[in-house]
Amino acid sequence: MYEGIQRAHQVLVEQLASFNSTWPGLVVDGRVWQVPLLNEQKTPDVLEVQQVDGQAAIAMATAALASHQRDVGQAAGTVMRLPGYFRLQASVLPQVLAINASKQVVTDEIEALRLALGYTPEMRPRLLRRALGAGVTTKQLQRTIHAFDGAPRRISFTWAGHTTSNQRLPVATVREQLQAEAESRAQQQGIPLEQTPEHQDLRTIANLADDQVLIKHKVVAPHPRCTLWFGERGEKWDAIIKANLPVFVLAGEAEPKVSALRDFDRAARGRQRGDVKARAEVWAERNLYLPTGNQRSQQGDRNPLLTPSTYRLGGITYESPT
Repeated sequence: MYEGIQRAHQVLVEQLASFNSTWPGLVVDGRVWQVPLLNEQKTPDVLEVQQVDGQAAIAMATAALASHQRDVGQAAGTVMRLPGYFRLQASVLPQVLAINASKQVVTDEIEALRLALGYTPEMRPRLLRRALGAGVTTKQLQRTIHAFDGAPRRISFTWAGHTTSNQRLPVATVREQLQAEAESRAQQQGIPLEQTPEHQDLRTIANLADDQVLIKHKVVAPHPRCTLWFGERGEKWDAIIKANLPVFVLAGEAEPKVSALRDFDRAARGRQRGDVKARAEVWAERNLYLPTGNQRSQQGDRNPLLTPSTYRLGGITYESPT
């Protein structure tokens, strides 16, 4: 039953092993910041980071890249983070793209099995653990490795504390999930279907068409991010990525200006932006809203990044640093 996931994962493991035997020999310089593991599913008010350089940084990075399992004391649902950067003599972009593609294959195999078994989306992590072991964490396995075939003039590491992820859900999908949950609850508790909370919730979206799209907002836990500038001085940033893992860039003639990651301090952080647009509420209890018109673009009117890379604008909206 789980052979497809296991085969795809084995390919990924072999690619990561090959990559980890290649890139350390190309390093010109670099460093990482060790972030404490979380022993509960809540970010503490203060996180102290430790800068690591040289061979110790390389050793930590190779371990982090290959790690798909929770460490001792690491809470379920959390991820081990190792922000950092390495400047290389030659490109590793083809290898990194292949690794990220293999991560997607594993994800696709999980989804194919879920659909074949008729399970809800929430069962994806459980299917992965059944296939690969109880300690495997979906978030660590699926996270993207980033590489840029360019020499940045500036690299900055900061904490993102007011970030949301936006998932687009057709109303038909929401109805199917609610119907399945209602039937399951009715069977388990021995009550009429009409008396389940989920059936009552179906009435909330009764006037919406099946092909209408809702936006599900989810607050993302504070996490380190990396901002890169490749253009001329005075131009805005070119890429902002989650700094869960070190980023690989090419070494240029001049060393980039690097802003180190500081400790996370919730009390010292600034307030959330005051110009956030009001959401058209549909079902606040489940964080479902109508799409807002004229949504602010991450790139604005700037030209897209021309440097070949893994970078793409995804569902998470980052704000340009000031």
